[in-house]
Formats: sequence, structure tokens, C-alpha cells
Amino acid sequence: MNVQNTYSDNLAAYLEGSATPLVPDRNNATAQNRGVTLGAGTYYFVIDVADEEIVHITMRWAAAVAAAITIETTDYNAVLRDGSTLDVTDYQASGQDWDVEASGAGYATATGTGNSATGLAITAGGTNAGKARVNLTNLGARRIRVKVVASVGGLMRVACNGKREAV
Repeated sequence: MNVQNTYSDNLAAYLEGSATPLVPDRNNATAQNRGVTLGAGTYYFVIDVADEEIVHITMRWAAAVAAAITIETTDYNAVLRDGSTLDVTDYQASGQDWDVEASGAGYATATGTGNSATGLAITAGGTNAGKARVNLTNLGARRIRVKVVASVGGLMRVACNGKREAV
């Protein structure tokens, strides 16, 4: 069974510490221009299919982007059981509540000269446009996000999809 949310093909990004999402241009006629323009800083793309058995993430970035990209997970809810009090937000800094996933949870590949992937750590080299794909399997985390620490910003597009066994 294929599971996706409405906008899983072009995700919004959150600047660390900001509750206001950077909304991508989802209707741009040119696919290369869809995505979010990042500045230098730390950004999070929230993956909305964490409860699936297999999660696939595709990222594409412009030539100028220089960034370290990792996958982070948490088992904490975004809000407390009262439904109104924030607990662990999508945009809070890494640390006690969000953890970097190790390569045992899946693998990543990267294309484009100067771009690379080792385990689940991806580098956007800043010299050529690039693309990365991440496959996560047997991951039991409640929530997943892509963390992008950009030293040089630019246009970036992130998409995700999830699959599970038919019931």
C-alpha cells in the first residue's frame, strides 16, 4: 500500500527555532524551480510518513547549495495529550529530543560532482547541482525529519513516500 500526504512531493522547511514554515512553490511550471529557497542556517523538512514500514526520501538542490544533511528521529509527540501544549516541535534544535539516525536504519545515495553520501549522512558540495535518495526500512520512530545545515543556501526540493504491507 502506498501512503502519501497531499504535499509529500514538495515539502515545506522550518528554519531552526521558527514555527513559520517556508512554503515551496508547488505550482511552478518548471520542476527545477519548485522547492524552498534556503539561506545559510539550519533547516528541517518534516517527513509525514514515519509510521510506514518503508520510507523513501528524495532531495534535489541547486548548484550553489553547500550543506551537511542528516536524518533525525524522535519518539516524542509534537504536542502533549491535552492537544494544545507544545512538547517536541518539528523546528527545535537537535539534542535531547531529536537524534541523528545511524546508517543501520537505511542508506543514502548522492549524485552530482562534489556531492556525496556515507551511510545516512549526505553532503551537498556547493559546486554542482545534486540529488540524494534515502531509503529507511524497519524504522520504528514516531517522527522523522531531514536536517539541512547550510553554509551556502539555495533552492532545495524534498519529497517523501511511505509503503506498508497490504492488510
